[in-house]
Amino acid sequence: MNNKKFFILLLFFTCYIRVSYAQISEGGTPYSFSHGDELSKIISYYEMPKVDVKRLLTEDLQESSIRNKTLRFGYDMDVNLNPVNSGRWEVLKNGDRIWRLGIKSEGAKSINLIFNKYIMPNSGKLFIYSTESKDLIGAFTYKNNNKDSVFATTILRGQSIILEYYEPKEVYKKIKLNISKVIHGYKDLFSLYKDYGGSESCEININCPEGSNWQKEKRAVAMILKSNNSRICTGCLLNNVRQDSIPYFLTANHCLTNESTNTWIFMFNYESNGCSNNNGPTFQTINGADMIATDTPSDFALLKLSSKPPASYNVYYSGWSALNQKSDSVVVIHHPYGDIKKISMSFDTIFPSDWSSGVINTHWGIDHYNLGSTEKGSSGAPLFSKFHKIIGQLQGGDASCSDKTDGDYYGSFYYSWDKGTTKDTRLKDWLDPDNTGTFELNGADFSPITKIMKIEAPVGQLCDTSFVPVVIFRNISQSTVSTLIIKYQIDNDSIHIYNWSGSLLKSQDFSLYLDSIKAKTGKHIFKVQLLNTNGSSDTLSTSFSCLRGEQITLKLKTDMFGEENYYKIFDSNWKILYRDSNLISSYTYLNNYCLAKGCYHFVIYDSNGNGICCGLTGQGNYVIKDWNNVLDSGGQFKFSDTANFCLEKVGISIPEINKSSIAIFPNPNKGNFVIELNDEVNTMSLDIYSILGQKVYSDKIEMKKNYINTNFAPGLYILKIYNNKLSFTTKILITKSE
Repeated sequence: MNNKKFFILLLFFTCYIRVSYAQISEGGTPYSFSHGDELSKIISYYEMPKVDVKRLLTEDLQESSIRNKTLRFGYDMDVNLNPVNSGRWEVLKNGDRIWRLGIKSEGAKSINLIFNKYIMPNSGKLFIYSTESKDLIGAFTYKNNNKDSVFATTILRGQSIILEYYEPKEVYKKIKLNISKVIHGYKDLFSLYKDYGGSESCEININCPEGSNWQKEKRAVAMILKSNNSRICTGCLLNNVRQDSIPYFLTANHCLTNESTNTWIFMFNYESNGCSNNNGPTFQTINGADMIATDTPSDFALLKLSSKPPASYNVYYSGWSALNQKSDSVVVIHHPYGDIKKISMSFDTIFPSDWSSGVINTHWGIDHYNLGSTEKGSSGAPLFSKFHKIIGQLQGGDASCSDKTDGDYYGSFYYSWDKGTTKDTRLKDWLDPDNTGTFELNGADFSPITKIMKIEAPVGQLCDTSFVPVVIFRNISQSTVSTLIIKYQIDNDSIHIYNWSGSLLKSQDFSLYLDSIKAKTGKHIFKVQLLNTNGSSDTLSTSFSCLRGEQITLKLKTDMFGEENYYKIFDSNWKILYRDSNLISSYTYLNNYCLAKGCYHFVIYDSNGNGICCGLTGQGNYVIKDWNNVLDSGGQFKFSDTANFCLEKVGISIPEINKSSIAIFPNPNKGNFVIELNDEVNTMSLDIYSILGQKVYSDKIEMKKNYINTNFAPGLYILKIYNNKLSFTTKILITKSE
């Protein structure tokens, strides 16, 4: 077996694994993490042959004289590992199966894999995790399938990893998976040492003051992890004349080395969050790309990423210039030596060159850098003119921090534009497909400024046909958002438009209460669309039902050991209607449930047999209420407690009060306001809910003018006014007191 051998080890890795590096995936955790007691503790490991690191470092030293600036960080070894010939299968009680395989490469700083066969069935899930560094990637699913059936993973730190595949019984033996290469990382790209990837001391972090005017352009630049000899380059997203956000990506032709770009990893936003050296995030990656066009004289390669970077990556599509014009200052943004993102500058006029291509004007030359430099790993990095447009990509040169008199050479965007003989050797055919004659284009930001994170209401089953939609938004841009345009509707009914203005800070979440909307009894789809000021949009929908039933409220306060508790709500035939087992300690839950007329059982459980009240564990309790009455309560029990209750009303038949019958003023207010009833409405109940849906106030209103005094914190609140025949819902805004 070419000195490769299998051996068996006890699985000692049972602690929590944090998510680290990841391609676009569905997330989640492997089955074994939560059901380890159902599986064997034995993992079958495949041991790789020992790597001669000393020899590799000697080769790297010899290669340092080569002027092309690619970087090798790992050594690839051929294997033939798949679920048929390697690893261990286990059958679960329900007929599903788990396949696990361990791979160990002694002394490796990191491991990553190349699959020459990757065909995943619809419901299969593949995770890969490190047994040392606690890195986890996946779940990889059918969404990672591609036309060439190849796949590659980003790196996981440490010398041993485990692959875990979950196979539902309905897709039995439909997976086609084969690992063809294991990459032994002998250089620590993402170490916790001062310089991370080891770039030279003169390099400048992109978020230092020198990079303050290049914050848009930096978001287009990504580090490339290649499979062939595990080398690293740099590249950049490009805008095109149609401005349709096709993810075209420019890098250097010499980075290709006759390999498939479908196994490349593109890592965006790997940078320090400030000027000092702080390791950056490594989870914003794209797996694979198609090679679109390439040519040797100007050393360019144009790729198309396998998918558009998600909105959360907040990428930028750079502008460019195909004019044959010199620039008297230039900037390069790059990943020297696989390090966090850097910026280098030259304040001298660039000059045309052939740089050994034998063809005139194929390159732009830089005499030297005034700030920073370039190194191995910088190959393919974009060269920006003083007008913030790309005019070339780095091929190589003699520039270094140790000798500031040497410069570099960049393949000219001018030459790459239309000097090739076919569309496969030109940029023009792809970046200006309609032949508009455009030679310069500005960059573009297609990522949503604000994103819809969650629809809080309406969800589930409602006991009302009139409700206030609640939507959570997040500002994912780098600046404050002051306006939002929101469209929302139920099913295909009329569209409602809400215009919001305010101040939403970077990375801030905001819960927005929209104007009230009505639905009929039955099942529905609620859809909300957010329109951003840059022309992008985001859409989210959810299903809900309006039932003929009555709403009950469960107020549950857990004790100091809430993880021991869970509860279920049954109908009269003991069929489970609702359940919740994800309880936390010392927390008060306020959950609403819609139930039809009939009798029900609420059962709360404690796995340790000491209930939730009373004693050293705390004063936990539960209370079940309908609109007006306490149906049951408790908390002192051993292993379980049962509350039986019946409902006689049908709350959904209550019509809404005519808005002209009730006046609420002033609104906004500072916590004190008046509810005025006309002569047709009297003796109502009042409930006030916070933005989180918690009831914060209850009272009876019987007078024509009812003075409500509160000490609520500033914010938006929901008022519900009702009796057995009528109901009314509205919003009030409480502002800061003077």
